[in-house]
Amino acid sequence: MAFGLVQAVLESHGLERTVVERSPDVGIRLVDQVLLGSEQAPLVVALLRRAGIESACVSPALVDPGCGSDGDEDEPATDWRRAALGLGLLVPRPGHGDLRVLHRERLAAPGRLALCAGRLAACGALGMLALETDALIAAAVLAGGPFVPEEPRVLGVELAGALTPVTGGVDLALALLARLREAGEAPEVLELGGAGVGTLAMTERMSAAWLLGEAGLLAMFPSDEVTRAELAALGRDQDWRRIDAVRTGDGAVWNVELESLEPRVAPLEDLAGSVPASAFAGTPVERVMVGPAATFADLARFAARFAGQRVHERVECTVVVGSRTVLDRVTASDVAQRLAAAGVRVTEGQVAAHAAGSATGLCFGVPHEALASGRARWLVAGVECCAAAALAGTVTRPEGGGEPVVLEARGGLQADPWRPGAAMTRTPGAAADRTWSGGPTALCGPLRGEVLAVLGDELECARLLAPGARLEGLRGRLRPLAGQLLAGIDPGFAERAREQGGGFVVAGTGFARGEPRAAVAVCLAEWSVRAVLARSYAPGAVQALVHAGVMPLRLTQKGRPGLLERGDELELPGLPEALVPAQPLTARNLTRGVHVTLQHDLSARDIAVLRAGGLLPFVTGRAPDAGRR
Repeated sequence: MAFGLVQAVLESHGLERTVVERSPDVGIRLVDQVLLGSEQAPLVVALLRRAGIESACVSPALVDPGCGSDGDEDEPATDWRRAALGLGLLVPRPGHGDLRVLHRERLAAPGRLALCAGRLAACGALGMLALETDALIAAAVLAGGPFVPEEPRVLGVELAGALTPVTGGVDLALALLARLREAGEAPEVLELGGAGVGTLAMTERMSAAWLLGEAGLLAMFPSDEVTRAELAALGRDQDWRRIDAVRTGDGAVWNVELESLEPRVAPLEDLAGSVPASAFAGTPVERVMVGPAATFADLARFAARFAGQRVHERVECTVVVGSRTVLDRVTASDVAQRLAAAGVRVTEGQVAAHAAGSATGLCFGVPHEALASGRARWLVAGVECCAAAALAGTVTRPEGGGEPVVLEARGGLQADPWRPGAAMTRTPGAAADRTWSGGPTALCGPLRGEVLAVLGDELECARLLAPGARLEGLRGRLRPLAGQLLAGIDPGFAERAREQGGGFVVAGTGFARGEPRAAVAVCLAEWSVRAVLARSYAPGAVQALVHAGVMPLRLTQKGRPGLLERGDELELPGLPEALVPAQPLTARNLTRGVHVTLQHDLSARDIAVLRAGGLLPFVTGRAPDAGRR
């Protein structure tokens, strides 16, 4: 904890001890806010509904409604969005902005702690700690459970000096990512301190935090007078508190001279592979996009770069504004007129609608998931590089500082961006999910069932539950979602699991790599798969399975997958008493008359969660039907 920023937030949210059955040496933290990304939100809402939760226990909890949410301002388009409102979750109205931008403007504040199921929020720019989690943990926290974090890996970055007129927060972020790769470092949080922090305007802190969040890193800045001025300008003076970056003597610290930074460019798919913009000089650019992460100050700086010039004739240049607040400021100032005169289109709404095509482009402040599905080759750069490319038609190292940008005093936040709350609606589909005879169950006796599938090595979650347009519409419906599990690998799996009433899955090495890991674990539990028997698991897979109520057991060398074939009848005797930390289990293959040794690395808390039937019943005390196994 090089500058003590993370530690200060965690200590202010800790409880000394918990009286229920959990490891007493694990810190239990309170959570101020929860942010649910568009892919995780439907699953979280479905889990809460199935658990009978009527109201979220964390407020505010924000939901990204994703695509298909436009339409009537007060009437969300799908059942899961209506259910989210019924739970008391905040869902943005159409046209009011990107969820992470709205959070940054209205709810991010120094010293608070947020959980993000999905892309990390850029709230670290304001001295707020955000920790990444999955849908299962997010659902448990919203149901009233505590948050049991692992201590994040922190790297300190001491800044000195000031940025040059042609560099910004994106260049700082890209330089740090490149250096992390070169050094082989893999922190989860970057704490930024030193005298140079005070020279960084809030817009540069935000652009650095946004881009590092896209790379899965939280950038946490101190809360100082710059932070105070930003909150005051938004009419949120009461949310400010000072959090100083003080060297603690613990942990590694890197030194960065801000004056030495150059404008940088990186491929969208490889942010750590950035190089100075001069290395891409002359590369033709047909598109330039400034996205919703751009602040009003960014847009004013972008507009000032044109200074009476127009966008190159072969370049399509678009600004997608991130919130109604920013849009109102752009239209009320001369920024909109400057951009229009330069041939820049200013719009709002979904980025993907303006990103289709196959041309090479430069982008700033754009959610990367909105671009990755297209055919275009996108390069990520700072606002100065984007403006220079729009004018030249090629990647060009920006020179000079452009016109001075003078920002007028601004008013606070105006329109309420959230949909009005609604009572929980119980549709026939939702009722079917709650009476569905599958799903997780409490571990209350020996397990016996059929081996439903034998899978190979290094299986990605994207193969176990293949993404696509069909899956998008099923994320909030657990039974139909489970019907897609293994559909591309073993098309008969779902029907077999239904007929057998559950069973076991056998796998090779590296089971469940990547995302959507939580959804895969939930789908296995939905089919009453009580255990996965694998040679090894990908990082994070064991915890996801435990939280879903599925035992992750490890096959030993003698218990190689060849001893277990699909259709074999398997029994795990002695449960739940035989499941204890550091003790192997023995499975009986009743079909072949052999015994299989199974290892595990489950903690006492993991075992308590499995006995309860998963994390949600563990934290709520609402045990699932113990009669189903």
